[in-house]
Order: sequence, then C-alpha cells, then structure tokens
Amino acid sequence: MELKIYDKQGLVKMVVSPDGSSQWNHEIGVENVVTVNFTTWEFIVMEVGYYILVDGIQFRLKAEYKPKHIDSRKYTYNLKFYGREHDMQDILFCRLNQSDDDFESVFAYDCTPMELLQKVVDNMNRNSDGIVWKAGEAIPSNRKAINFNGLYCWDALAEGARAFETEWWMDGEYLNLSKCIRGEN
Repeated sequence: MELKIYDKQGLVKMVVSPDGSSQWNHEIGVENVVTVNFTTWEFIVMEVGYYILVDGIQFRLKAEYKPKHIDSRKYTYNLKFYGREHDMQDILFCRLNQSDDDFESVFAYDCTPMELLQKVVDNMNRNSDGIVWKAGEAIPSNRKAINFNGLYCWDALAEGARAFETEWWMDGEYLNLSKCIRGEN
C-alpha cells in the first residue's frame, strides 16, 4: 500500500510504503492518531502541518520530524499524524462572554451540554485558520455549573463530558457531546 504525504500547500512531498507496524488508533475522547513507519533512501524534514489522508480524513503532523539515519543510505521514519480533534489541545478555553476578546480562562460556567459544546466550538473557530468547527449533537440534560481553571478546549470538553456523564467525539467537522453509537452492536 502506498501513502502520500502532502506539504502545507497540498503538494505531494513523498509517497511511502508504510511497514506492518503502522496503525490507526482511534479511541473516542482519547486520541485519533495514525502512526506511519517506513524506511527510505530520502532524507526529508517533515514540517508541522504536513498531512496524510486516510479514508478521506486528514491527519496532520503537530511537530517537526527529522528521520533517523540507520546506515550510509537509509533513513527510518516514525511519524505521528493527528486527527482534527487534536487541534483542541492547542487552544485555550476562554469565557468569551463579554466580547469576542474576553480571554478569561478561569471561570465557572453554568450550562447545558449544548451550551458547553457551542462554547468550545466558538473558542475553536476563533483560532482555526479558516477551518470551521460546528456543534453537532448533545445529550439533553439540566444545567450544571462547571469550573474551568485555565484548561485547553480538549480538557474543557473532557471535563464537561465527565460532568454530564457522557463522552465527546468528532464526526467530520461536527463536535458532539453524547455517546458515540455507530453500526451494529
């Protein structure tokens, strides 16, 4: 199987044949990572933002990577490409109540699951470089007061999922706060 690695402009940077230890690990609310391992004769520094497409889903590098030199002519690569939801690990969860530039990150929020979901989406859309996030489905529930103490969106959503006794997950561009139930049991 061949896999194309694209640069930030969408140009093919490298075509590789991943080895048998390569894998896609998708665990709801924990991680969505494709690990790609391969050996080649090319030395290419992989930059932040390089990406691959797996089943039509884009996975991006979050850190620069330099391959390991294993002999006079071969290099080995062990790359981790992250799903879109991992962008939430880089954006501070802010109150945004007073205005769009209300960046207070220590606050209590009395909300329903849908209100929390929308607040996370609003935070993500203020920093998404043209990538649009949308609120999907949320469980019906009474309001709860949740304290946020300088959390990133990833951790804020996890805190909300614990408070409402559910889970969070992505489906395309839609962020959801409900149990992820798909397919047959």
